[in-house]
Formats: sequence, structure tokens, C-alpha cells
Amino acid sequence: MLVAPVRSRLTRMSLLAVLVCVAASCKKRDAPFGEPMETDFGAHPLQVTASFDGSKRFAMWLDTLGFARKLERETGKPLHYTYFINTAYYDPTVQGVAIDPLDVPTTAEEARVRWALTQQALNEGHEVANHTVRHASGQTWTDDAWRKEIDEFHALVEANLFEPVVDAKGKAVFPKWEPLKTAAAGQPGARCGADADCQGGTCLHLTEDVGVCSTTCNANTPCVAGLVCGSPTWTTATDVCIPPPAFPIEHEGKVLFDAEGKPQRDNLRPYRVVGFRAPFLHFNSALYRVLSARGYAYDSSPSWKLGPPRRMTKEPGLGMVQFPLMWMKGALTYSMDDAYNSKGGTGAQMEEDYQKALHAAYEDFGRVPWNMGHHFALFRGGDYWRAMQKTLTYAAAGCRDEKGARHCQEVEFPSFRELAEKKIPSWDATAASKP
Repeated sequence: MLVAPVRSRLTRMSLLAVLVCVAASCKKRDAPFGEPMETDFGAHPLQVTASFDGSKRFAMWLDTLGFARKLERETGKPLHYTYFINTAYYDPTVQGVAIDPLDVPTTAEEARVRWALTQQALNEGHEVANHTVRHASGQTWTDDAWRKEIDEFHALVEANLFEPVVDAKGKAVFPKWEPLKTAAAGQPGARCGADADCQGGTCLHLTEDVGVCSTTCNANTPCVAGLVCGSPTWTTATDVCIPPPAFPIEHEGKVLFDAEGKPQRDNLRPYRVVGFRAPFLHFNSALYRVLSARGYAYDSSPSWKLGPPRRMTKEPGLGMVQFPLMWMKGALTYSMDDAYNSKGGTGAQMEEDYQKALHAAYEDFGRVPWNMGHHFALFRGGDYWRAMQKTLTYAAAGCRDEKGARHCQEVEFPSFRELAEKKIPSWDATAASKP
């Protein structure tokens, strides 16, 4: 996979967070609103969740999906991410974006490809969750301000993301990825099965079955005609070129997408978003009132010490589960890449901290779920993303030490949604039925 240099976007985002906090006279980060869950997690495999904030970079969509496929092939363990998306990346017309203005789409075609990549993630069992439209701090927002932002998010998502539809062989019928018909063998857009098939040395696997040759791209190096660049306005960092999805899409006599790619919503079921993470991890009571009214299952905005998830047992947010980003004694910071970056942590330090946290969660804290929250920004040349991959591989292998002893024999990798809506409710019901 093509790896782009580190960008300064999240450094600017962190600076913005500081400025917002100063303006709002912020105190030390608030504790979660919920109470620690009393679920007997020790009776079940350790639940390790991996999530991403952002959604801009085409290359990162494909890299994360590719790694999940590889991990399952090699270990038999499904890995389902939670992608907290910002819909500013999908809407060229949105105003007031708090992310670097160069990060918003410049064309409808770019946004269309990003929707298709996001749909591909849903098709492969991953979750899409809410990181707001504009990535602005809402720490001082009212109920109305949160409601307006979240309503706008849902309107766009529910018009463009859908529950997967599969054919008789169990294959998703959309998006429909096809190599570029005009591309000669080995050229960008041509079909490939491995990097060696491409003159540029890069074969992107859009699905398990469809690979296309690609190149890097940005404002100075555009894609060839017929391919779309994920970041066409960047001037130093690069993204990748991929073909847009093919239309129309028909299934069992019904048109799902017309020839222009417009979804026929009467024949589709909109995807339901049930999870949230606040930009800059800035949350307040107003946020939880709005999320609760919308029927959200969980939130992952707080950062808190290693321990069980927290149940919101009273207003605001009654009934919601909170999955805080984890602090562990002795670690550099909580389990998020930009937190490590702000403290100068290396990928090796992150990997060591993450492995210790897995051991602690499994052996010392009764197998309480443990989570990592990263971004689509490749800090330190991708070191943190590689540290996450090594951590997931280490956990899937049973957390083996230098002598081969396994320290976490039973591990699963669900999305937050699976954990909040399926696993924890069934475990709580089982615990409640015991004498």
C-alpha cells in the first residue's frame, strides 16, 4: 500500500482544540457521565476494539480493509472496525468546516468514491459511526446546536449509506468496482492480483476479488483520465487513484442505483448510525440529551482509566453505554494516536504500551474491553498505524511472550456497535438470570 508523508492537519486540529478550550475556560477533561458496568466480562473473551476518526484518505480506507481481511485469513478471527466519519468529507457544499479546508472534497466524483469505499466497509462487517459534520468543538453547545449538527449528519448518511444487499452467492451487489476499460495491462486502472502485475508496483484491492493498478496523486500529480484522486488539493502529501464505482445497479428486477448513481431509496434500507465520538473529545450534557433522543446505543468521547465500560444510568443519556479511550498506569497517554503524537511518543513506545494494556485488561481487570482510537492521518510516517496492526496481530496470536506462553488466549475484535447492541446485552441478561 502507498504510504503518504505525515500531514500537519491534526496538529492544527489540536491547536484549535486548545484555543477553543481557552476561550471556554476549560478545566481538566471531565469524567464520563456513566457508572462502571458490573458485567462479568471474565466469563467471555477479551473484546478489543479498533476505531478510526476521519474518513478522508482513500489509501487509508483500503489499507485498513486490507489488513482486516489479512488478519482473518491468517488467524480465523474477524476484525470489525468502527469508523467515526465526518460528513464534510462527503459533501463539497458544506460550510464552516473546522478541519483543514484543503481536506474537504473538491468534486462530487471524489465524494461519490468515498461513499462507495464507506459502503464497502459496511459490506465487510465494519461499523460507521458519527464524528459530526464539521469536526467543530461542541463543548459549549446547546441542545439545539448539537441537534442541528447531528440532524445534518444523519440526513446525508441516510441518503447515501445503506444496509448491504447480497446476491445468491452472498456477494454484495453494490458498490460495483470495475477496472478501467481503457487501461492497458499494468497501467493505472488495469486489473491486477498483486503488486508485481502493475508497472508502478501498486495493486489496490478494492474487494477480495477486484484489484486495480494505482499510483500516488495530489494537486501536482493528478490521476490519469478515468481515475479519481482521494486528495486532489494536497500539495505535498499524496493519496491514491482509483476508478469510480460503476452504475446502474439492479437486483432481482429492482433498480437500486440509476445510471447516474442516484440511489433509489424505495428499494434500499438506510444504514442506521448508533454510535458517536465527539471532535476533540469535547462533550457535555446537551450532547447526551440529543443522542439519547435519537436512540444512540453508545458514545466513545471520554478518556478514562482502564476499567469496564460505563452505563449511563440517569439523565442525560439514560441507557447509553460509554466506551472511554483507555488510560493505563505507566503508559505515555491514552490509547489514541494524536495523544501519543502530541507527547512525542514513538510507534515502538505505543506498541509496548498497548501490549501491556492488553495483558492488564485480560489478566488484572477481568477481561474488560480495551480500545484503540486512531485517525486517518499517518503520524510519524505511519508508525502509529503500524503499531496498531502489530498490536492486533499480537492479540490475535494470544499475546505470546518471548517464551511462547499465551497471555490472552481468548480475544475477539468487534465493532463498538456489536459490543453495545449484541454482546453486552446478552451477557448482562445471562448474569441477571444467575441465582
